Amino acid sequence: MRTPSVYNGRLSFEGYGCRHEYPREDFFGIGPASGTRRHAEFSLMMTAVGTQARIQPKRGVLFGGGLEYLNPHVTPSRTSPLPPIGTVFNDLPVPGLVSQPDYWKTSGFVDLDWRRPVNARNGGWYRAEVSRYSGDSGLHSFSRLDVDLRQWVSFVSERRVLFARAKVATSDADTGHTVPFYLMPTLGGNDSLRGFRDYRFRGPHALLLQGEYRLRSGPASTLRCSTTPVRSRSRTATSTFATSSRTTA
Repeated sequence: MRTPSVYNGRLSFEGYGCRHEYPREDFFGIGPASGTRRHAEFSLMMTAVGTQARIQPKRGVLFGGGLEYLNPHVTPSRTSPLPPIGTVFNDLPVPGLVSQPDYWKTSGFVDLDWRRPVNARNGGWYRAEVSRYSGDSGLHSFSRLDVDLRQWVSFVSERRVLFARAKVATSDADTGHTVPFYLMPTLGGNDSLRGFRDYRFRGPHALLLQGEYRLRSGPASTLRCSTTPVRSRSRTATSTFATSSRTTA
């Protein structure tokens, strides 16, 4: 539910309630050393009720903050042919697997967007968000910072575009606490790490660097070549992709 905007549309409030159901979620372990040989699945159900306020002082500049109640529940997947996490990873601790506390989440963000046009060939999109998860069990309270920076630069009459992206997510657990695995940052899938399945990697900290070169070869065709290095303390992996897509100006 969203209230009518005030101050000439610059300030808005909204409230919401929803139930998320993910019956088959992949889990390969925690950290960059996780491999596909140990593959489990789990079911995640989560109720979320919250409110958020947003203020837009000028076009392309947005600030906001919110308060949210989360009620997560993790169980073995009933529809998966794969074994549950506790069976595959019985020799390693998986934080948050045994019990899932309720959370109060407070957050604040800033969003700067000056892409031109929305299917960008110039401009940037920068977003930073700080979140605080306070669990009621005394075991899994933590803070989290997410920063996503995207920049587009075009040349040759906007027929050539260079795209760069840096994304970092880092968590800081309270003393004696841990970050539950189902709330850890993840990497994988078309939006982050192409060439790897969704949620292929997860851990309390994640860093993603992307570079992309786009060549507009016709009135509605674009050829994209991208390189994505993924860095951790123990390894560096680089994947290069070329895909053809159709766009409209």
